Amino acid sequence: MIEKLINQLEKVKRTGNNRYIACCPVHNDKNPSLSITEHDGKVLLNCFGCGAGAHEIVEALGLSLNDLFSGDTDYYSPPQKVPLRDVLECLKDEIMIITSAALRVARGGEVNEVDRARILKAAAIIENINEDVETRGRKV
Repeated sequence: MIEKLINQLEKVKRTGNNRYIACCPVHNDKNPSLSITEHDGKVLLNCFGCGAGAHEIVEALGLSLNDLFSGDTDYYSPPQKVPLRDVLECLKDEIMIITSAALRVARGGEVNEVDRARILKAAAIIENINEDVETRGRKV
C-alpha cells in the first residue's frame, strides 16, 4: 500500500518506522515537504508546503483515496494528526535553509532571486505548520 505511493514520489526519505517525507506532487516542490505515515492500515498524508490534503495528493498521482487503505476498507477518514517527528523533521529542513542564507548575508554575501524564493517558501512552510498547530490545538 505505502510502497505504491512512495514509488511514484520524488526525493523520498525514510524518517522512521513506516514514516517518510517526499516532494509533494501537487506543487513545484524541490525540497521534501510531504509527510507520509502508515498507521493502522491507513496511509496518512500532509503537505506542509502547499497544505494539500490526501485527496489532492492521490489525484495528482493518478490514485484514489481507497489506495491509502489496506484490506476491504472502502472509505476515507481524514487524518487527525501528523506525527510530531515528521513535523520536526520538516521544520529542521526549513530552518536550515533560512539559517544558511542568513549566514551568507552575515559574511557579506548576497542572496540571489532563486535563493530568495526558496527562503520565502521556507517561511511559508513554517507558517503553515504554525497555523496547523494552532488550528488543531496541539503543542509542538
